[in-house]
Amino acid sequence: MDKAVEEGFISPSARQIIVSAPTAKELVKKLEEYVPCHERVASKLNWEMEQLGYSKTYDISR
Repeated sequence: MDKAVEEGFISPSARQIIVSAPTAKELVKKLEEYVPCHERVASKLNWEMEQLGYSKTYDISR
């Protein structure tokens, strides 16, 4: 994975969503401890929505 990041195939922020381990036991432990990091993506999305003039309340009754 690190080589893929170095080569530019995977972005450094996307590297955090890939979990690997040498054994199944270690992998399960890492998956249980995994905490997603969304603040960069969410803040960009909120900014884009504001720039487009969309309100923060959505009508889903349609």
